[in-house]
Amino acid sequence: MTDQKDYSGPERRKYTRISFSFPVRFKEYKFDERGMEKEGVTQYAYSNDISLEGIKLKFLESVGIGKYLKLKLTLPVENSCIVIHTSGEVMWSQYSEEDKVFVVGVKFIKMDDDDRSKLEEFIKISRKEEMLQPLSEEKKIDYLSPERIVRHFNRPIKVLVVDDEKNVRYILNLKLTMKKMFAVEQAEDSEQAFERIQENRPDIILLDIMLPGIDGFQICRRLKETPETKDIPVIFLTAKNQVKDVIRGIRAGVDDYITKPYEFDELFYQMIKVLDSTKSVKRIIAE
Repeated sequence: MTDQKDYSGPERRKYTRISFSFPVRFKEYKFDERGMEKEGVTQYAYSNDISLEGIKLKFLESVGIGKYLKLKLTLPVENSCIVIHTSGEVMWSQYSEEDKVFVVGVKFIKMDDDDRSKLEEFIKISRKEEMLQPLSEEKKIDYLSPERIVRHFNRPIKVLVVDDEKNVRYILNLKLTMKKMFAVEQAEDSEQAFERIQENRPDIILLDIMLPGIDGFQICRRLKETPETKDIPVIFLTAKNQVKDVIRGIRAGVDDYITKPYEFDELFYQMIKVLDSTKSVKRIIAE
């Protein structure tokens, strides 16, 4: 199912667009029989595409084209966040068979100068040219070559795999070590995970959500709230693919969210992208 308004082509691409996952609250404009505006119901979505012109939302329910929305954007900046209030019109809507969510394009129609300045600054500091340009398969192969990784990072990347399923840990360990650019440690629960982190600080953590005892959300939040571990990138590898889970992950501070099943080359690619875009790369190179 796809609905489309006349809102495509260069007009949508004249502003810098960035790919960055963050939570969004929104309400539809509602009116009573006298034409007076009334309070709409707060709904939650997440976005991974924003510009000064508009935003792309993903969530479980469809919103009709032509609807007007009040939006509250919570944009992460270093160890804090900025909040922007704006309103927009739904210009297009489609259902993503791949993600099993509705994708909606919203064009901003009202934003005060202060909020617009905040958004401009967020886009300015978040934009990373090399991250926004899709790589060809040839360049992707080079990007993932063990020689380039070891040369770039000075040593193999230390990965901690946290999953309570032995077979999952075994396969990830096998696939990662075959690349000869990763050094892998494993943990089956939160207790082991924190022990491994204390003993040998990893460069990146691949974390399942559904764990015995403390789950992945709590582990991630604890890591991001601790000064010694807040800069370690965390990627969720999980079967939980509902929008509410992604939003909860973003709130916990996760750096990327990958749902099972996944292609291993794509996982490796996302791992290197996350490392390249975080403070940890400077620490690794400096060692």
